[in-house]
Amino acid sequence: MCRFWLPVILLFVAFTALGESSTQGKAGYPNMQPLVDRVEQAISAQQAAVERFQADQQVLLALANYKGGELQPRYADLFHAYTSSVEGVVGVSMAVSEVDQAASEIFRFWGEEVEVYTDASLKAESQAGLAKTRLSYDTLIQSLRQSEAKLDPALAALKTNVTHFKHQLKPSALAELKPALLALEREIADVIDLLNNSIEHCKVFLGDFSR
Repeated sequence: MCRFWLPVILLFVAFTALGESSTQGKAGYPNMQPLVDRVEQAISAQQAAVERFQADQQVLLALANYKGGELQPRYADLFHAYTSSVEGVVGVSMAVSEVDQAASEIFRFWGEEVEVYTDASLKAESQAGLAKTRLSYDTLIQSLRQSEAKLDPALAALKTNVTHFKHQLKPSALAELKPALLALEREIADVIDLLNNSIEHCKVFLGDFSR
């Protein structure tokens, strides 16, 4: 008898835990707090990445507008900006993965919970909530993945310039690099726009659970 009831009890406990939430008080909705927490962390990670890429822009523009002076400190600035941006990109990628992992767990449990309901009205309400939340989440994760996909190419281009500059610490070489530096600055500006857009999508998603 105990073997029969144990899985049922465990399932009930899991669904009860999912149903208790300050972010979603309606019946038929699971606990969204783990996902809300991860999305908030993604906002912080993206904001940090924006700040680091903005620092890259300043360094690139300073190099493109070079008027003379010691080049070694300029290289040090560029290298530091690059390594800082690497850390920012890693932080964004980890945050996006954690968002997706939390969402997958919640949607899996939610789908299982819907099948347990015997009350037709409550079941329909929960199904509708699941469909709406999935749609909202799909928009969010698409924005997150779109901005994330642009990060590595920007880093690769930045690394190329860092490496080239390291072996050519002379004004003539820097003058040859100017078009590439300006092109990279524009590419980074586009990445920043995507990150800011993704941050706004995160805020809209979170807003759905504060109403």
